Amino acid sequence: MWYLYNMGYIIKTPTGCFGIDLKHKYSEKLVGLIDFLLISHRHGDHFDEDMVKEMERLNKPVVSNFIENRYLITEPKSMTIGDVEIKILINDHNVQTPNFVLSFEIDCGKSADHMNVFHTGDSYMASQLLTSKDVDILIPHLRVGLDINEVVKNTRAKNVMMSHVMELGHARVEGGYRWSFDNGFDECSKLTNTNCYLPVWGEKTVWTKNNH
Repeated sequence: MWYLYNMGYIIKTPTGCFGIDLKHKYSEKLVGLIDFLLISHRHGDHFDEDMVKEMERLNKPVVSNFIENRYLITEPKSMTIGDVEIKILINDHNVQTPNFVLSFEIDCGKSADHMNVFHTGDSYMASQLLTSKDVDILIPHLRVGLDINEVVKNTRAKNVMMSHVMELGHARVEGGYRWSFDNGFDECSKLTNTNCYLPVWGEKTVWTKNNH
């Protein structure tokens, strides 16, 4: 697993490779390396337009709730792409934008010992974030108002990769939305009964079902 930026991750298994919420000035160059792309919502810090165009030019799946293609999500849905099984929920971003964000429960397949990854996008209500089985790696937004301890409890998450840190497109003002790594450490310190990690951009982690 590579943490690219913001909420963006690339996950590689023995049989495939895919991306979630990839936003980077070089995102388009990653198209040849991934089999499919998941996008949680249409805010510009969660996807790259040029990357999407190149993915679609090559007929590679792009799953979202706003791009008009065969993978457009308008209701909760399960799908399988290659060896990967994905359960998709539609959640609220905040009070003003309900039903705006997709969350992805991702079974990475037999070759990856069915490692279960849960990416919440910018979902903010823990009660909406429920999974079909225990989560090995939870990827939440660190400061969107989400009660991450409740999500950990609901999903029985073993590990948390705290994300959405230092989004450079967001204003860094008092009460703004560019949360620092210090904020990340603070949020990690609030978690109980799970392992919490605060990755930095470009960091690679290697996971197994029991450790990493």
